[in-house]
Amino acid sequence: MDAIQVFLQKIKGTKFESDMEIVIDIKGEKSNLGYFNLAKSVRELTSFVQTGKKPAIGWKISDIKKYYGLKGNKVAILEGLQIYEEVINFCEATLKDINDAN
Repeated sequence: MDAIQVFLQKIKGTKFESDMEIVIDIKGEKSNLGYFNLAKSVRELTSFVQTGKKPAIGWKISDIKKYYGLKGNKVAILEGLQIYEEVINFCEATLKDINDAN
């Protein structure tokens, strides 16, 4: 099973999967809510892993695990989120190449 199939299987049925379909506007640029949340979560979790300080009152790593469909400790969750980012970036680059070729 390749990385894309594993990614799709892991996010199946999660809030992240449904948020990937919601288009949002960020300073005039189109994005989707799922990717925005992913970038934000990677930033917050990286800081949490490095410093041990929660990024906000009420922030829980269990919320991150549930939203993305991941399991493990804070380092494993961060690694999982970074893999999600890599898979999405790869897919976007591949689609751009296909569109540019046409």
